[in-house]
Amino acid sequence: MNESAASADMPGQSIGVIRPAHNMRPRLKKARKHVDRLTRRVQKALQGGNLRKARFLSMKISRSHDAKVCALWQAARNMHRRGEHELSPNEVLVRAREVSAIAAPQDEIRVHAKPKDRWPEFRPIFSFGLIDTARQRLIKSAIEPLLSIDPRQYGTQNGGRPEIVRRVLQTIGSRQYKYVATCDIKSFYPTVSRDWLRQSLPTGEEVITSTILVEDSHHRTRYTGHGLNKVCVSDFPLAVASQRGLP
Repeated sequence: MNESAASADMPGQSIGVIRPAHNMRPRLKKARKHVDRLTRRVQKALQGGNLRKARFLSMKISRSHDAKVCALWQAARNMHRRGEHELSPNEVLVRAREVSAIAAPQDEIRVHAKPKDRWPEFRPIFSFGLIDTARQRLIKSAIEPLLSIDPRQYGTQNGGRPEIVRRVLQTIGSRQYKYVATCDIKSFYPTVSRDWLRQSLPTGEEVITSTILVEDSHHRTRYTGHGLNKVCVSDFPLAVASQRGLP
């Protein structure tokens, strides 16, 4: 395969020459190794009590082109599983330049209402585009090494659903407990204290506003659905500003 110049996906930018696709997979593997190495350095700094260095390295991950490549590759694979267009390794390397933790893309954000069992309650479902999804993964990879995850939390770590099912079955078999209670926090996301998030998350306020809370994206939000559901969800702002609530 001959080398060829990439098409101008980004107006006004010179993209340069893209190597053949079969050479890209080693490049992606190299990017993952670089991010893993930075992550280990964050963890080592934390173990040594050097929080300032750990935060600096975390910020370095969020600005690393290799980290952006990994984030975009993961986002593209997940979207392909949902039937979206699959990016080639070439496209991943080029479009990784669009991924920024601070500057929001112009991709449309779709919102629709998913009815709950108790009508007219509904859950707003946000469908983010490729670049938005990659931005979220980028920040996750940057701040996750700094966060302390409760060992009883299985939603994002500690083995996930298979492990919590195993633990529940193990607990039932031990006959240690007689009763089980199911708890849920009503309207969890709108009640989270945004001031607490800004003070506590180990990243800049611009990143929190743009990527985590998505407070600068009202102009590109499109509400979908029919009838009352669409009316309800269009009254639900993308970012519900709460000055109090659950930290």
